[in-house]
Amino acid sequence: MIYIDDRITNNTDGIFSELIGKELINISHDPFVYTNSVYGIAGLNIDDASYKVTNKIEIRDYYGENEDVAVFKLSKDEPENIHSYIKGGTMITTPINQKIIRIDVVNEHQCLYENGKQTYDVWITRGFVIELENGLQLSFEKEIWFSEDINIERGYKLIDKFFATDRIKEGWSEPKEMICNREIISIGS
Repeated sequence: MIYIDDRITNNTDGIFSELIGKELINISHDPFVYTNSVYGIAGLNIDDASYKVTNKIEIRDYYGENEDVAVFKLSKDEPENIHSYIKGGTMITTPINQKIIRIDVVNEHQCLYENGKQTYDVWITRGFVIELENGLQLSFEKEIWFSEDINIERGYKLIDKFFATDRIKEGWSEPKEMICNREIISIGS
């Protein structure tokens, strides 16, 4: 069986913890044109640091084939390194000015079975939801495996708006079966 773990919480849950109680000044992203998705990068500007949310293509084992797979990450970076991936693109800034009280990280556990035997055990981070002191939430969600898009939502009960886990089951047929479950890790109050 092949085990793959691309969860943000495996490597950077300290980053999430350090955001709790800090003020989210603004987020930066490409302008929304037809949907609420942006290409590959968004920025979080906190009162004392800047972070980037990325969803960049890397060559990975995608259930038996080496494929271009978008890998979702969160990392601290200098503001000048958080810029549009679109040639000639300019990011916009959306003011928030609220303290972060909780972050819910949404991980998926994807298991592929062939003839009843598990062949892949895969963990990924689907996204995360930031809850602000006024109750408003912001979510950042990775698109499907091969897309570098990041969906950004603003509102309430945003975990309910994440793509259904059934989506990954599409395209698999006997003798292969995909089972996908979610875990939510809450950091903060």
